[in-house]
Amino acid sequence: MQPKIIKMEKRYIAGMFGNRENHSELRQKVKTAYTKKTGKFEKADNYDCHIFFWDMPDPERTYFFGYETNGAIVGYQFDTIEIPACEWAIFEVKPSKWWKSGDSEVEGWIANNEKYNWRKYDGSIFQFEYFKEKYKGSRSPDSLMEVWYPLEEKTQYNFGHGKDENMEYEIKLSSVYVFVKNMKRAVDFYEQIFGQKAKGGGTEFYINGIRKFWLFDYKAANDNRANFGHNCLPSFEVSNIKAFMVKLEELNASLVFPLTKIGNNWVLEFKDPEGNDEVKLNKNEVGV
Repeated sequence: MQPKIIKMEKRYIAGMFGNRENHSELRQKVKTAYTKKTGKFEKADNYDCHIFFWDMPDPERTYFFGYETNGAIVGYQFDTIEIPACEWAIFEVKPSKWWKSGDSEVEGWIANNEKYNWRKYDGSIFQFEYFKEKYKGSRSPDSLMEVWYPLEEKTQYNFGHGKDENMEYEIKLSSVYVFVKNMKRAVDFYEQIFGQKAKGGGTEFYINGIRKFWLFDYKAANDNRANFGHNCLPSFEVSNIKAFMVKLEELNASLVFPLTKIGNNWVLEFKDPEGNDEVKLNKNEVGV
C-alpha cells in the first residue's frame, strides 16, 4: 500500500476532545453545539474530521471530532487544535477492511520508511480520518475513506556550520506557563479575564494564536522552582534550530538545559542577560 504524499500549510481544527471508545456520542455533541448560534464558526470545508491520538495518557483526550476552520478563534465551547505545516501521507482504504484489520500495513510503511517519521502532537502519534466524496457507507464494496498521517523528515543534527549556510530563522511565542498556588482560584480568575472557559483538562487557555496559556500547579508536580513575581515561563518555537544555536553562541547566552530530544521535540533552556534562567526554547514540530 503506497500513499499519496502532499504538503499542507498550518491547519486549525475546531471541535471537542473525548474518549475514542465513545466517539459516536462526541460526534453528535459537536454537531449539536455547532447548530447553535453561539457555536457557529467559518468552516474551511464541509468534511467531518476525526482525529485519533494513540499515546495520550488521559483517555478523555484520545479522540477529537470537529471541522477544519479558516482561523484559530472559534466559539468558547470548542477546543482548537493547531496542526503545524507539514507533509502528509494519505491512504485510501476500504472502511470494512480498515476497521477489521486495523492499520498494521500503514504503520509498516511508516516504520520501514527511510525518509519519514510519524509526526506527533503533544507527544502523541495521531491520524486523521476523512469521509469524502468516495465514501458510500461502511458496507458498500466501492466505498473508500481517507486516512491521513502527519510526517516529518528524519534528521541528524550537526551544529557545525559553514559560511554559506542559511543562518536565518523565524521565531514565535507558542505558550506561556504560569505557576499558581490555588488552581481553582486561578482558573476562576483567568476565565473572567479571558472571557472563555479553561480547556485541556481545565488548566489551559488559547489566546491570539498562542497555543497554551497554561496554569501550572507546581505543588502537585513537586516543582520547587516557584518564585512568585518571577515565575512565568515562556515557550518559543523556531524554524531553524541550528541558526538559533549559532545566535545564542554569538550572544554568549549560557544554556541552563542543553539541547535534548524529548519525544518529537528538540528542547533547550537558556539564561537571558537579566538572569532569567527558565526561558525555554523548543523546536516543536517545526521543519529545520
